[in-house]
Amino acid sequence: MAWICRVHADTTALVVEFSDRSRIPMQLRDVPYVVLPEADSSADVLKMLEPAALRGDPQKAYAMFSVIDICRRTTASEAKQFLACKSLNPADLESADRWLTKSADAGFVLALVELARRADHGSDETQVLAAYQRLWEAGNFYALPTLARLAKARDPILSASYEMLYLQIHQALADVFKGPTAKMIADQTRKALSPELDALDPADRDRVVMRAKELLAANTNCCFRF
Repeated sequence: MAWICRVHADTTALVVEFSDRSRIPMQLRDVPYVVLPEADSSADVLKMLEPAALRGDPQKAYAMFSVIDICRRTTASEAKQFLACKSLNPADLESADRWLTKSADAGFVLALVELARRADHGSDETQVLAAYQRLWEAGNFYALPTLARLAKARDPILSASYEMLYLQIHQALADVFKGPTAKMIADQTRKALSPELDALDPADRDRVVMRAKELLAANTNCCFRF
């Protein structure tokens, strides 16, 4: 049987423009390929993936997690999948989080998405901040609204900078992908964020623009498209 995760492989040149007319070029990348080999059982898939995962390949480590995680959630009603998953032993099932951590520690963006999702379900704001900071550093700009929310009380300028950067990236997407969906998302983002950004006094707005540009320029992994 074949196991395939949702994948993309293209890159697109974008230019993010700010209110001071400065422009920062970037590459929009689709999420990396995670293609699982064909095999009759989940155990056979893991055997094929494990050597590369042990050598430090973050995509293969994430693929190991994916196979095991699917099997942890499979029920007997899913007959074909259930049969394939019966080949896994308890030690295999318990290793899922170890492979996820290994992949995330190497900066693999899909693993970091999963860790951020898990942090969202917890009550430790420090863990949420750390998870979303790692996610942004890996190139996922969808982490920016959460970072803005978490920074609002302690650093309003940083919070507004995250919001501005999120807005400008969406505008850059709309400029390149001229279809109705990209425009709609950019318009919705602008409608949600513009009132607060427009309320900044001129000095603070200049600081926000500068900080937003610094955040983007410093992130050499930005950005992934999901």
